Amino acid sequence: MSSLIGIINRSITDLGQTAIKSLDEGSETSDLARDYHIQALDVLLRRWDWNFARTRDTPSKAGIEDQPTFRYSSAFLLPNDPPLIKLLDVFAGEVPLPRGEYTLENNLILVNADPINITYTARILDPNKFEAGFEECYQNKLSAMLAIPLTGDRNLRQEAENLYRDSVLVAIAHNEDERGGMKTIYNGITSAVESLHHIDPRVDDF
Repeated sequence: MSSLIGIINRSITDLGQTAIKSLDEGSETSDLARDYHIQALDVLLRRWDWNFARTRDTPSKAGIEDQPTFRYSSAFLLPNDPPLIKLLDVFAGEVPLPRGEYTLENNLILVNADPINITYTARILDPNKFEAGFEECYQNKLSAMLAIPLTGDRNLRQEAENLYRDSVLVAIAHNEDERGGMKTIYNGITSAVESLHHIDPRVDDF
């Protein structure tokens, strides 16, 4: 069975650094790993719609003081068990609402419906729930993010980033069904490649 600290340590040792015992041991390496590992996970979760992280919820309505004064009729609290990373769909009952009928604002879902149901990408920290290939993507992304702080080596960072991009494509390919359709909403391998290579290089969000 995989463990979170095991994945983190593989990211660290891939950079030629010494493994840590825990994220709270107080070393420079553990402090950096603690700072970056959730960020690396969330980057992956935001960019693609992974099956294992898809979650359903019926949000609670926000208090009177948080209800919108115009444009939308109701405000609902974001779920936090598990935490919402990306809102996917909003439903009035079982009817999906068009994007213009809801928005995220100030950590609330503003919507023209009451009550609502949602699907969302959740932050899942249990590696044993990860789907095929995701663990390797996570490991490589964390290595890429830790490379400069731990080693100062930009070439090493680029090597880790290249491994990350390759592992994403493999993970997506593994999740194709027998008919060639995608089990998750990746819009296929071609779109995945385009999304990896058409990103503003000034923004490290991939």
